[in-house]
Amino acid sequence: MTELLDRHRLASEGVGWRRVAELRRQGSLLRLRPGIFVRAEQFTRAPTATRALLRAHALAATTHEPGVFSHTTAAAAHGLPVVRTDDRVHTTDIDARGAARVGVVRHRGPLADDDIVRLGPLRCTSLARTLADLARTAPCETSIAAMDAALRAAGPNAQALRETVGLIARRSAHGVSRAMGRLAFADGGAESPGESISRIHLVRVGFRVRTQIVVAGPRGREYRVDFEIDDVLGEFDGAAKYSDPNLLGGRTPEQALLAEKRREDEIRGVTQRRLVRWQWPEIASSDALENHLRGLGVRPRQTRGAFLTLGTELGPPW
Repeated sequence: MTELLDRHRLASEGVGWRRVAELRRQGSLLRLRPGIFVRAEQFTRAPTATRALLRAHALAATTHEPGVFSHTTAAAAHGLPVVRTDDRVHTTDIDARGAARVGVVRHRGPLADDDIVRLGPLRCTSLARTLADLARTAPCETSIAAMDAALRAAGPNAQALRETVGLIARRSAHGVSRAMGRLAFADGGAESPGESISRIHLVRVGFRVRTQIVVAGPRGREYRVDFEIDDVLGEFDGAAKYSDPNLLGGRTPEQALLAEKRREDEIRGVTQRRLVRWQWPEIASSDALENHLRGLGVRPRQTRGAFLTLGTELGPPW
């Protein structure tokens, strides 16, 4: 687990300032803020969301008025996935003037009282305000992955959350059409950021997409397939399902792989349809996924770039 190390913690471990300077020169310690360090190997291997949160906590520990943490930083604090972006700290304040801070993006804008929540020691934008900010301003993949996860976690309250995010987004003078398109595109059925990013690319290249398709298998089993893309079934195959102990459920990776092959055989047998798979390298871009699927003989029926809007007033989510 990556931890912040201040001078008191380092001193308790017998590490004085001269040794700190030496460890920094060697690349073993990284300074996040004055007097706040992390072990470099742990930090660089940590997910983007973890790194962003560590930077936020370091800023809060060394700054009297850091502002309200927002955008991807707030998303990380709310436990949402943070993908396809850097780990800079984002804050929002009514007055974002003043000296620039290294590694900090300062946004200027009004914040209502109910736009602000406290998550541990951090003052952050609320979940709905965070999603609205991301919908208006963040890269498409970043905002859709976060919105999908938030809607999924909201369960029966997903529609209420979607409406609240829309109301907040409409307060702004910028990015409203983009935000509305992304809200319409968001799908709480997505079970991972990989599925969210896959859906974006599939629609971009012209596939008509349905998510979480239910297949009734033999012996009363019921399976869910990530996507129906035109008349083909498709799945994003994250490596974690074969390596993460929480997903393995006591099985070995070999047992998990064999179980997945049996599942796939039964789905194909029952549906008499092709099932194609892809992994993270194939969703690096829309071109990469399209080329992968074309190599498997799967081609979209629509023209590239077609977007299946839910209303003419909506802008595309890209």
